[in-house]
Amino acid sequence: MRSYTIWSPEYSNFSGGIRALHVLNQELNKRDVISKLHYQSPHNPEDIVLYPEIITDNPLGSQYVSRWLLAEGQVQDLSFQWVNGLGADNNLTVNIIDLDIFYPRTNSKKGVGYWIGKGRKTCDLPDDAVLIHKFEPQDRLALAEQLASFEYIVSFDSFTAINFEALLVGTPVIIANQTGKWDEDNLKKTDWPLFGLTWECEALNTAKREVHNQFEAYKLLCNKFSKSIDEFIEITQKNYQ
Repeated sequence: MRSYTIWSPEYSNFSGGIRALHVLNQELNKRDVISKLHYQSPHNPEDIVLYPEIITDNPLGSQYVSRWLLAEGQVQDLSFQWVNGLGADNNLTVNIIDLDIFYPRTNSKKGVGYWIGKGRKTCDLPDDAVLIHKFEPQDRLALAEQLASFEYIVSFDSFTAINFEALLVGTPVIIANQTGKWDEDNLKKTDWPLFGLTWECEALNTAKREVHNQFEAYKLLCNKFSKSIDEFIEITQKNYQ
């Protein structure tokens, strides 16, 4: 069996994509498959290399290239996609959200939070709306508590882990504009649960009623992730025998 090199920056709490690359490396090692992140040790030229979508060339010069489309990107080489709709033939998803931290809260909620992320602010917000910062709080538990404190969140980024983390703690999310290819139709074509997510302010009350279904639905989805990792190993090993 060939071992793996995963191209990734050093770990960061603030990037769902980076968390995904690190989690995949851990999951491979749990299966007794030799895998490492490229910055940790010299690259073995016989390794299967996995590049995230932001790397469009082949900086490690590997003969055995696979690519992971995490949000957008172009299909090339042997490609895997985070969710349905990115164009790859194969899915590969890992759980990047700690469900011991991001779970429904029963606390009282007040005020509005907003997230810009990869998007841009395109509409007016309540005067007391609170910006959710990308690089703070440093602690994931503190982030979960902050998300859980709001009555609802307005997100200007339609495809981001923050949206799903908010839903998991019981806070509905209004998508204020669509980023990249992730409009309402494309998001609904994925198999991810969207309880509590809405594109219309008028539907906020419905989102509030439904958001607490998100946690259990997401746990069910996570059951599929392990199979996708096993299939990733099978497909890449067969392709690069």
